[in-house]
Amino acid sequence: MYKIFCILILFGFFSCKSTTAAQEIQDLIGKDKKIDKPKFTDIEDQSEDPGSMKLIASIVSMDKDANLCDRKYILASKLKIKEVIRTGRFISRPLEANQEIVMGFMNVLTKTKTLQKEISIGQEISIIVRERMCIDQSQRTYEIIDIKIEE
Repeated sequence: MYKIFCILILFGFFSCKSTTAAQEIQDLIGKDKKIDKPKFTDIEDQSEDPGSMKLIASIVSMDKDANLCDRKYILASKLKIKEVIRTGRFISRPLEANQEIVMGFMNVLTKTKTLQKEISIGQEISIIVRERMCIDQSQRTYEIIDIKIEE
């Protein structure tokens, strides 16, 4: 048994290649090859909030002083989703095209932009929405955190 063990150890030593010899060969072969630096594409999409979605939608109706999920919004709108551009990885219930849903405009957004004058029913908008849970944890609502009016 001892002899078999010694033979296996010797066999292991002779079967292993030296890393220095392999590196020398690799250096001779790959001297003219240049290693490319990694290219980062779509950094803007990767850096966005994983709990948000980017959508293109049209406005079906608008409501002032709406309550959605026990939260008061100065302005809310019923939207018809035209296209889902990007969905964050933490969204539990992503929206789909041709779906109609009521969303509230973030109150800070409503105060800084005069949205009621800028947007109208039937107009197409590009929005970023954030999914929020209701207080009772039974439903989810979506809050518009950024808007771009399509022309």
